[in-house]
Amino acid sequence: MSFIVHKALTSPLNRIINRFEEVKPGEDIKLTVPRFHQKDEIGSLVRGINSLVSSLNQSIDSERNLRETTQVLEKKFRLIFEQASAGICLIDNDNLLVTANPAFQRIIYKSHTISDAIGLRLTDWFYNKLQLESFLTDIRQSHNLDTVALDLKMKTLAGSPDCWVHCLFSKVLDDDMQSCLMIEVLMYDVTERTEREINTRFEADHDGLTHLRNRRAGSRALIELFDRAEANDKIAVLMNIDLDNFKIINDTNGHEAGDMVLIEIGRRMMAVFRNDDLCIRWGGDEFVVGCYFDSSRFEERSLPAIEKLASELRCVLNQDVKLSSGEDIKIGASIGIAMYPQHGDNLQSVLKAADNAMYVSKQKGRNQYSIFDSNIMSEPDSCPKSE
Repeated sequence: MSFIVHKALTSPLNRIINRFEEVKPGEDIKLTVPRFHQKDEIGSLVRGINSLVSSLNQSIDSERNLRETTQVLEKKFRLIFEQASAGICLIDNDNLLVTANPAFQRIIYKSHTISDAIGLRLTDWFYNKLQLESFLTDIRQSHNLDTVALDLKMKTLAGSPDCWVHCLFSKVLDDDMQSCLMIEVLMYDVTERTEREINTRFEADHDGLTHLRNRRAGSRALIELFDRAEANDKIAVLMNIDLDNFKIINDTNGHEAGDMVLIEIGRRMMAVFRNDDLCIRWGGDEFVVGCYFDSSRFEERSLPAIEKLASELRCVLNQDVKLSSGEDIKIGASIGIAMYPQHGDNLQSVLKAADNAMYVSKQKGRNQYSIFDSNIMSEPDSCPKSE
C-alpha cells in the first residue's frame, strides 16, 4: 500500500516541488503535468501553479515596464527641470526652498553671493517681505487662488543693478486636493522689460528737459496731494513760480542757454523740496510746486514754515546760472502761494489763486513771493544778504 501511495502521490509531488523550486521569477517556464495525472488533483495543482506563475510573470513584466517608463519620464522631467530657461523652485509652508533648478540659482546669484539656495527663505530676497509672506499665506488658505502671477523687485547687493522677476505661484495639493503641501514658483528675469516700462512711464509723465513732472502728470499728482491732505487733516500748499526776464535771456543768449537755465532751475527746486513734494514744469518758464503742512496751530507754525520755504526757494533761484560759455546769467523768480482748502475747493481754483498771487509779486518788482489773500497780500521779503 505504501509503495502505491509513494508511486502514485508522493513521488509526483516531490518532482513537482523540486521543479517548482527551480523556477525563477520572470522566467517563462511551465511545470509539466506528470503522466497519468492529467485529470486528477495533481494535474489540477500543476495547472494552478502554472497559472499562478504566469500571472506573477505578467505582474513582474508590467512592473518592470512601468518602472522603465517611470525612469524615462523622470529623466525627461529632470532634463526639463535642469535645462529650463525659467527658474523653478518648490517652497514649503515656511517659505523655505525645498528644491530649485540651475536657472533659479542663476537668477538668485545675480543679486546674492550664494552657492546653494536650498533651505533658505524665499521671501528674504524681495522688497516688501511682509506683504509677500501675507500673499503666500492667502494662496495656501484660499480655495479660489490656485495660480497667481506677480512682478517683484529683488533685493540686490550694494552697487548691483536692480533686478525684477516675474513669478508664477502655483499650489501643490495633496492626493485629496484639499491641503496645500508646497508652492511651486516659476521665475523669469524681466529686468530689461520692466526697466523699459519704467522708462516709458517716466518719459510719459516727466518733462524731457528738466526731468520734473510734466503738466499732465503733475495735475493728477496735485489732485492726489489734495486728497491726502484732506484725509490727514493737512493743508496743501501750491507755489506758482515764474522766472523773471527769462524771455530776454532766451532771446539774447539763445535757446541752448535758455535750456541750461531751465535745467539748473529744476535741479535747484528738487534740492530745496522734500522727496514726497511735487515739482512740476507747468510750461515754458513756469513751474508749480505742491507740498503740505500741518493744519493745527497754522498761524504759529505752518505759516512761518511756508514763508521760510518760499524765501529759501526765492534766494536759491536768485543765484546766477553759469552757462557753458562761462558767462554768469542773473535769474530770479516771482512766486505766488495759495492753499487748499483755504483759497479754493479744487485744483483749478487754487491754481488760479496762486497765479494771481504770482502776478502780485511781479507787480511788486519781481523776485518776490506773495501769499494769496482776497483782501491783504503778504508783504514781499528780501533775500538775506551774505556778510
